[in-house]
Amino acid sequence: MEKGEKRPGPRILKRLAVLYGVGAGELLRRAGHMQADNEIPRTDEALDIERAYRFVLDDPRFRVGTRPSGHLSPETKRFIVEMYERLTGKRLLD
Repeated sequence: MEKGEKRPGPRILKRLAVLYGVGAGELLRRAGHMQADNEIPRTDEALDIERAYRFVLDDPRFRVGTRPSGHLSPETKRFIVEMYERLTGKRLLD
């Protein structure tokens, strides 16, 4: 991967993002897995949840209070996204 001879998949990139403390979207974009700006391909439910969770975290209206730290399960992220959807009326997950 370091030499650019092998392109890592989205799951590996998500794990690397956590390890390096960077956004998964940036790694996915650089590896060519992004369909459009800030859009993660909808190939996997976990990626859908991650995309929606990142959207919630990036919303400037919700940048107050305690922020989650460490690894969160997809179920926990889904719960946070669902609470955001209820508060805003926006639909992020199908």
